[in-house]
Amino acid sequence: MPRVLDRNGLRDLGVCLSNTHMLRLESRGRFPKRVYLSPQKVVWLESEVSEWLEDRIQKRSKNPNKDEENV
Repeated sequence: MPRVLDRNGLRDLGVCLSNTHMLRLESRGRFPKRVYLSPQKVVWLESEVSEWLEDRIQKRSKNPNKDEENV
């Protein structure tokens, strides 16, 4: 069974983006898509968020002076 994260879980991992910004990134394919458990409850797959964070870390290490694509 995949592990999921709610907004608090995202914050615990260090993802402190506003909901609006996350929706913008999701629509551009630049942040994992949310999973709707109900009309008012959304979660994200922990594995996808971890991959996204790792990718951000690797990009930073390769290009420490570059603004990350105006995220």
